[in-house]
Amino acid sequence: MPGCSNMGINSFFSGTQKQDWQIYWDNGATTNHFIQYDGSDKFNYSVGRAFWVLQKGKWNINKTVTAAPLNAAGEVEIPLITGWNLVTKSIPWATIKSLNGISQPIWAYNGSFSQASDFKPYEGYYLDNTNAGLSVLRVPAATVLARSARSIRMADATWRVQIKLTAGEFEDSAAWLGVAETASPMIDQFNLRKPRAQGSLPSIYFGRNEWDPNYSTFAPDIRPSIERGESWEFEIYSNQREPIVLTFDAIDRIPAEFKVYLVDETSARYLDLRENSQYQFKPVTEISKFSPLAGDDEALKEKLSTVLPEEFALGYNFPNPFNPATTIRLAIPAKSGIDLKIDNIRGELVRVLHSGILEAGRHWINWDGTNESGRHVASGLYLCQFVTQTGIRTVSKMILMK
Repeated sequence: MPGCSNMGINSFFSGTQKQDWQIYWDNGATTNHFIQYDGSDKFNYSVGRAFWVLQKGKWNINKTVTAAPLNAAGEVEIPLITGWNLVTKSIPWATIKSLNGISQPIWAYNGSFSQASDFKPYEGYYLDNTNAGLSVLRVPAATVLARSARSIRMADATWRVQIKLTAGEFEDSAAWLGVAETASPMIDQFNLRKPRAQGSLPSIYFGRNEWDPNYSTFAPDIRPSIERGESWEFEIYSNQREPIVLTFDAIDRIPAEFKVYLVDETSARYLDLRENSQYQFKPVTEISKFSPLAGDDEALKEKLSTVLPEEFALGYNFPNPFNPATTIRLAIPAKSGIDLKIDNIRGELVRVLHSGILEAGRHWINWDGTNESGRHVASGLYLCQFVTQTGIRTVSKMILMK
């Protein structure tokens, strides 16, 4: 909402909070940063203030509001806090960067985050003020450039690869990795923090506590030149167990003398990205970890030799005791045929969970507490038997407790 009406945002909605609408403000703190609407004046529309809004149905606004005041230079001054600021205004962002002597982008949100070139009317944007430390953001009332400031662009990188996360119709394409001659191995002008999203949608990010322990979520990770090999560890958050597809765009921009692999650290497997630039997986934990690698053959062989499990293993199921379902962990050092089945305490077959080939790596297989006929079995002690084609046999106990 433009202007400085000082009106409570709730006055723009009808119905009941939590049933028809919900509002949040981001206070910029490192933790517990989403503040739910509480009727206080922090939820009043002031200069540059923006909010997260969830609204059922259509939302129509017809209001007259007071324009934001101008300073002596004919500028609007938006108050800023340290850290993330959720702000709004209507003007090209390049103009504002030049006026304030900063290079930070603003981040728009349309289901996922992306860098924006303009402040558009009636839309909120995230601005990271952690390093700049501005007390106010000066916004010209007219598009007038004051002083020049060098804008750091992703195009300045020697090469870069975009990582896109797709889950159903959702896409997060804000992650980049690459190399630039002027880049630092630590936080610098290339390595930008990524805003914190509302809700439970999947998110891809570079977790860099060593760069900033308070705001450790970054969108790009641009490194100095590669000598023998380099890795860019990133994480994916997802509290759903739906399939996720990772797509690596512009792999061909990486120098031809380097091999390029993706290591799935969670599942202990890897993929040659020059042969296939897409990787699909199903999350088994909220945080899945990956490491793209680029380098010469010898350096990457050394790294890849430690990825796969060293031996066959049947891990403990979790949870245990369980109700109604449990997950069984397997380690497979090489592509192999395996049988995984559930017996009761009398040695009678209850359910065959898998019989056939499994690729090398770690696997998680679910048992929903049903037998071969699909009926739920009774509470009690059950035996999980893991047998390989080479004759290795392992048994573990699990308890179904209703």
